[in-house]
Amino acid sequence: MSDFSMQIELWTECNNFCEFCYLGEANKFVPDEIKLHNIARASEIITDYFSTHDENIKAIGFLGGEFFQGQMKNPKVKKAFYNLCKQVFDLINANRVQDFWCYCTLTIGDQEDLYTLVELFNNTIIDKDKHHFWIQVSYDQKGRFTLPGKFENWNKHLLKLQQYSFTRFNITSIMTEPFLQAVLNNELNLTEFQNKYKTTFFLKQANCITDTLKQETAQKLPWFFPKRKTYLAFLQKLRLENPNLFDNLLNITLRSDYMYSQLDDTDLSEGLNIRNKETWEEYGSEVIQKCGHSVNYQCYADSDACMLCDYFKVKEEGF
Repeated sequence: MSDFSMQIELWTECNNFCEFCYLGEANKFVPDEIKLHNIARASEIITDYFSTHDENIKAIGFLGGEFFQGQMKNPKVKKAFYNLCKQVFDLINANRVQDFWCYCTLTIGDQEDLYTLVELFNNTIIDKDKHHFWIQVSYDQKGRFTLPGKFENWNKHLLKLQQYSFTRFNITSIMTEPFLQAVLNNELNLTEFQNKYKTTFFLKQANCITDTLKQETAQKLPWFFPKRKTYLAFLQKLRLENPNLFDNLLNITLRSDYMYSQLDDTDLSEGLNIRNKETWEEYGSEVIQKCGHSVNYQCYADSDACMLCDYFKVKEEGF
């Protein structure tokens, strides 16, 4: 079993409307015919990969956009989506794939379509002690739970989904200024948070909204990017209180190797992002700073310093 994993972005439509969504205006609406087309392309990607590679892989994951908050009202889209997931589940039963990942927000509605998918996994997978359904969600201190009831819905379903022995959870949080301040002020205890939701954490840097410069994102969301002093204090606190989480901070090696998007484009190679795990590039085509890291880590509100360099310095020297 190799450590290789792939993500496939099926569509960008989402109705959570996070204030900082990296998709910008692309998350509004995707026609059903494009959804059906993209699901078919995703099936082809998976089939082609396993017809040309002999090794078994770690995981296949699907992400949006969003799937489970009314995006599959068309019965044809819903059937095609579940058939695509069943294709992955069959590969899991054949021991070609270890785990299944699926991304969701859990913020609106009864999540009936998600529970249907979980039950499909339950009824299809033979060895559920060995293979897991990873539910990938996000938590942010500001900008995500923008309307009353969203956090409560998220909390309810994240706890309810723990009833299945085969479900596993990962939470991604953006290290915004409000998030870091909440940890420093003890409003948010990450260790207790992990224990409550039985989750792993991926803490990532704040990046610009698609097609905007850092200055434009900062003007739209003046609270978004963290101050360097705040981040350095956060690193020191996290290093002492949760060393395992500190060791995995920003760790791109934990993320998928291939990420396919823009499936409606003719040339799939244009939509394939290969993560460079040596330079920690998320998309393999980013501007590189003098320090050797992607410019995406130059994300302080008040400094051009590299967040990744600061992390390594604290990790090695403890300053």
